[in-house]
Amino acid sequence: MGIGCGGLLLLSAAGGIASYFYMRSQADAMLSAAEAAASAAATGNAPGGVPISGTPMCAKAAACCKATMAKTAGPNAAAGEQACNGVLMLSEDVCAKQYEAYKRAATLVSATCP
Repeated sequence: MGIGCGGLLLLSAAGGIASYFYMRSQADAMLSAAEAAASAAATGNAPGGVPISGTPMCAKAAACCKATMAKTAGPNAAAGEQACNGVLMLSEDVCAKQYEAYKRAATLVSATCP
């Protein structure tokens, strides 16, 4: 009986360790993807080096995002502005929805959207 319980204890410990490393690798992958997207937005290129075109609605949404970030981000305003540039990689219909959301957020913080 002691050997069976000890085996189950070792098996559960191994499973816990394996799940920890799996979750850590997934978190690292998401972090590197987010860093790549932020870098792409900062350089004006989508992942793979494709230039970001940005439709007029996406430019409007990005400008509204930046206006809101300027009011709320404080010392992290530069990072917030780079994050807003990621809007330029979205489709026209998604940008329209984002603009409406940013516009509502801007009214809450007394910012003005273009």
